Amino acid sequence: MNGKVKVSVIMPAYNEDERIETCFHRVVESLRKYGQLFEIILEEDGSTDRTPEIIDNLAEEYLFVKALHFPRRMGKGFGVRKSLEKARGELIVSIDSDMEYPPERIPELLRKINGVDIVIGGRTNWRNYKTKVWRRLSSIVYSLLLKVLFGVNGLHDPQSGFKVYKRKVIDNLSPLTSNGFEIDTEILVKAVKKGYRVDHLPITYTYKGNSKVDMLRDPLRMLISILRWKINGKCKIKNKINIKRIRRSFKMRREIEKESLRYDQTQAGYESRNPLVRFFFHRKSEKIIKVTSKRTNLAVLDVGCGDGYLLRRLEGVIKVGLDLSLSRLRRARTREPYALLICGDAEHLPFKPSSFDLVTCFDVLEHLFNPQDCVRSLEASTIEGGTILISIPEDRALSLGRLMTSKYPFSLRDHGHIYSFDPQEVLWFFKESYLLSNSKIPTCLFPILNLLHLRKEKDGCLEGLRSD
Repeated sequence: MNGKVKVSVIMPAYNEDERIETCFHRVVESLRKYGQLFEIILEEDGSTDRTPEIIDNLAEEYLFVKALHFPRRMGKGFGVRKSLEKARGELIVSIDSDMEYPPERIPELLRKINGVDIVIGGRTNWRNYKTKVWRRLSSIVYSLLLKVLFGVNGLHDPQSGFKVYKRKVIDNLSPLTSNGFEIDTEILVKAVKKGYRVDHLPITYTYKGNSKVDMLRDPLRMLISILRWKINGKCKIKNKINIKRIRRSFKMRREIEKESLRYDQTQAGYESRNPLVRFFFHRKSEKIIKVTSKRTNLAVLDVGCGDGYLLRRLEGVIKVGLDLSLSRLRRARTREPYALLICGDAEHLPFKPSSFDLVTCFDVLEHLFNPQDCVRSLEASTIEGGTILISIPEDRALSLGRLMTSKYPFSLRDHGHIYSFDPQEVLWFFKESYLLSNSKIPTCLFPILNLLHLRKEKDGCLEGLRSD
């Protein structure tokens, strides 16, 4: 699929072999009328009928279809969460696969989201009158309960299985944790508490009589879940300053600065008087400079720039360095006075999407509590056709380097390492974030040095490059 995906449609299913294929084709027809690039994610978990086979056949026939399978019944919430992780569209539509919601209304749902953040397909017209009173009454009571417990207003029919979200909403609400039908409530309550706007589109709901919802057990489970949220403060958005968190952040800042003041990486390694030490440190940097010098870069970002040695040598019209240590940034200023230096967190890069031609991240991932967040930020900050260079230390070589210079801490933990990675694990981060397609898996450039060379293609995927 070429181009940027505009709409992702999530279709969770459980034992829907009689209806899912018909529902799928109706969804495709409505999306084609909408006229934007789309993808459809078909998800099933624990189905005992032909649903898995049908999903696989559709994924094989259509390039815009992704099939997700899980061997045992995990719950609707689990399937929705996993599908959201795979979705790449700017707008995300969720619709049940049982034909109870009208797929033909998807274009209206998408057009109505202009000016708001979430649109719910509210069930105002019910075609099966035998269950109308009970179901509508339970929906009203549930909405009132959410208002009382969490103070959210304007949520009509929160359990509707027909909604559209903006991508930014889902990203800012992560991580989602619900595995059952309460996933819709978790998303909506968190979104409203964070100030996102919710609108409704009246739809006709056709009850098929084979709902997977157990009207006795499932509402009770949902009630228990939201009561736990209230008790644990899960959906509470704190407007006041958390004094304990501030104290903890100051403590972490002191530890970071204390560790950074122990040595100057450039003086201890790259500018050492010991020729063996210089060779060890220059070995990787020379390869990096060789790769980056092959292209003209207008904007360069060095994540974890440290003392500025590599940032000084990188070629670019605009050079930006980011590090968590103010002490290291001061030293980097003396080496690269014309670069823009920012004190920031590598897990949450403060840049607009597609800002840089070249993004480097050298020996940083192993220091992060959530390295996958950094991987997402690296990919988002790179333009189409741009280059991403990721370096991870090789433990044996690092041990040799520590023995060669006494200024370095001896243990990895003292050096601030939380994880130990190999190249395949880093590639797994990209694949798990759906930043890689199955046909474009990057290769390891210079395997001994554990340096990954990635290029962001026009379709949003990353492709590996081999060295000359």
